[in-house]
Amino acid sequence: MQLYAVPLKDDAGEGDDLGILADEDADDENIQRDADNNYYDDVEDPANKETSNASTEKVNNQFESPAKILTPEKIFEKDIGDTVFLPCQTASKDESVIIWYKDGSILFQGTVEMGAKTNNKFMDDNSIQISNITADDGGQYKCVSVVSKNNEASITHTLKVRTPPSVLELHAKDNQSVLSVGQELVLTCHAKGYPEPVISWHKETIKEGKTVNERLGLTGNTLTIPEIARKDEGRYLCFADNKVGQPALGYINIELTHPPIVSIEKIIVSSDHDMDTELKCTVKAKPTANVIWLRNGNNLKSTEHVHLLNEGNDHILILKGLKESDFGKYVCLAKNYLGTVERSISLVKTPAVNEFIKPEKPTKDLVLTWKVESKTPITEHELQYRRKGESNWISVKPVVHGGEDGVYIIKTALKGLGDGTYETRCRSQNHHGWSDFSDITIVEGEKTTTPPPDVALSQQPESEVGESKRGNSSTSLTGSLFLSSIALLYVYFLRL
Repeated sequence: MQLYAVPLKDDAGEGDDLGILADEDADDENIQRDADNNYYDDVEDPANKETSNASTEKVNNQFESPAKILTPEKIFEKDIGDTVFLPCQTASKDESVIIWYKDGSILFQGTVEMGAKTNNKFMDDNSIQISNITADDGGQYKCVSVVSKNNEASITHTLKVRTPPSVLELHAKDNQSVLSVGQELVLTCHAKGYPEPVISWHKETIKEGKTVNERLGLTGNTLTIPEIARKDEGRYLCFADNKVGQPALGYINIELTHPPIVSIEKIIVSSDHDMDTELKCTVKAKPTANVIWLRNGNNLKSTEHVHLLNEGNDHILILKGLKESDFGKYVCLAKNYLGTVERSISLVKTPAVNEFIKPEKPTKDLVLTWKVESKTPITEHELQYRRKGESNWISVKPVVHGGEDGVYIIKTALKGLGDGTYETRCRSQNHHGWSDFSDITIVEGEKTTTPPPDVALSQQPESEVGESKRGNSSTSLTGSLFLSSIALLYVYFLRL
């Protein structure tokens, strides 16, 4: 006899006992029930129970509704602090169990919290509520509707949380921030945030004595300079911006190995006997240079009379109570494995003409200004100039002014120089004698625009004619009235 297993429900609609439908009367005395409520024909071997269970499961699935979720998948974008509801509407709520996952980790199984955060809440309609959203709440949320072992459906929502940018890392290729001239520089910057930040590159520069961030006009995670030069040395900045909150910033210092660069504040220093004097040179080098001071070829050492100081890049030589033998030339010498550089400073008793001051605004007359230093009073200035290419100098003796703290200003206006390029120089005198002439300074004479002779001639007669017309305006008016009168008389006689 052939048997069929079907699910049976009690009066309350519950239970999962299996009933048996037979081709003939189900009350056949050969039909038996085992301990697991499975029916079988006692003619068959009860050892075939496993085969019967498989048949029962197959028939049971034929009577289940297929798992189905009506809610479509969706991407949610929220700000920090917001609240969001992630829906999961099923076709038959009573027959399924809802399980929620975040990025593969279980949050809820039905109403039971499995790994949910305190701001997660399972709702009666199977949705979950996420309140007071944080950046960590962003991710993939999967809703699974389970009817039975092999009967389930799922959807996945995406929650994107708008977050300000932050720079995760900024580094140079192979982590080398010290390079040689001509090497390739590659900088990489990584940032996070939502929306994805746009990265721009900047470099610190000094303009008008102020440090400013100069935009390099490049965007993207990588900045490449194929052959780095001295001008490329400095601090590079990675700006990350996604219009949410403030931009984020990362920076890295790029240094270049190079021979020493030695600069002198004053190439001539004026002083006098028994005074204390300071000589200074500034040295920049990578790697750091060894710096010494020389006098007549001899390496100077610190003594009671000579003090050597080092303040960062500044190397200072202080001479106490100057003696006659202290005046002369001093050499600042800097050396590293890439090279040796030296600069000299002259210590003198005569005035020191150190600086030509450029005029702030162009004027009709050419104004020349120099700054002169002298520890003893200056008695005379001399300024010389000549047109470039000529051999003879023209001398001017400016009036001596100033002298406050040993600083004098030579200021002279040269009038009527005319167009052209001129060479100028100056010197000053105190009771020790004349200083050397300053370095030659090139200046430009007044720009004049004289019209060509033929143009001037053509304009002059035109001007005279104009004046003649203006001067005889009454005569011209009288002539016009006379002609008008004649015309009227002529018309009158024609009508007669």
